[in-house]
Amino acid sequence: MSWIGATMLVVGFLIAIRVFDLMNRSRMVFQESARALAIIRRKDLTEVDKEKQLQRHALRLFGLFAFLVLGGGAGVAAPLAVVVLLEQVGWMKVGPVMARVVSLEFITISTVVIGLVLFVFRKSGRHV
Repeated sequence: MSWIGATMLVVGFLIAIRVFDLMNRSRMVFQESARALAIIRRKDLTEVDKEKQLQRHALRLFGLFAFLVLGGGAGVAAPLAVVVLLEQVGWMKVGPVMARVVSLEFITISTVVIGLVLFVFRKSGRHV
């Protein structure tokens, strides 16, 4: 049962990444950071103008950070809550599930499977 619970945690997290669009939002962090750096490098702006523009970028970056943290937290908490509920009805135990999730065997297998799925989808032109 620990394999099933561990798989539920990983799949639940991957679903959360997709539902909350966390990959796209993480790309937005890099884009926003690049725009902020471009402002810093501009010679035609005064320090006051740079500061005003950088404050807007800082607010956007903070909002993205908060969304990524909350989305990632929900991606971990929701599947874990399901495992805890299943423990309450006696179908599985949280301890063995967590031990399985951090085992080298499970990490290796799940990494290979996720990598293969992403590779197949990318080759077919579809996005996961």
